Amino acid sequence: MRRKVQILALLLLNLAFLPRTSRAQAGAAFVSLGEISVSSQAEGGRPTLVKQTFEQVIVAEFRQLERSQVRSSSQRSFVLATTLLELRTLRSGKNIETSCVVSAILRDADGGAIQSILKGAASVHDEGSYDPASARIALAAAIRGVMTRVSQAVTQS
Repeated sequence: MRRKVQILALLLLNLAFLPRTSRAQAGAAFVSLGEISVSSQAEGGRPTLVKQTFEQVIVAEFRQLERSQVRSSSQRSFVLATTLLELRTLRSGKNIETSCVVSAILRDADGGAIQSILKGAASVHDEGSYDPASARIALAAAIRGVMTRVSQAVTQS
């Protein structure tokens, strides 16, 4: 019994580290979500919280990409690596601006050749007081911009 529990635990652990993939019906491109990283400039003294939030939003937006069934003229496989370059909040008088910049590299899964370098940016403006949701909104909008460009890059490849 104990051996079965250990084997089950190992299987679940392996599943947790499998790349998240996107492959729809025939004719669809295959896109794996690769490395997710946060630059030290974007951490803002809260590296764990920023990385966790970035990963959560990336995965949620990637699932939207999966549902869109990205089409390609070939059935090539791609890997998407994403980096949060900037996430900062600036105050100027009563105005508060939270901005976010995300970059991504779409590469061929087989040879590793870079297919496209993508960038998404967004900002949220608050007046008066800071809204903690602003950072997540800016983050999601920047990531959505990248994911839209992933669909375009795969279609053109």
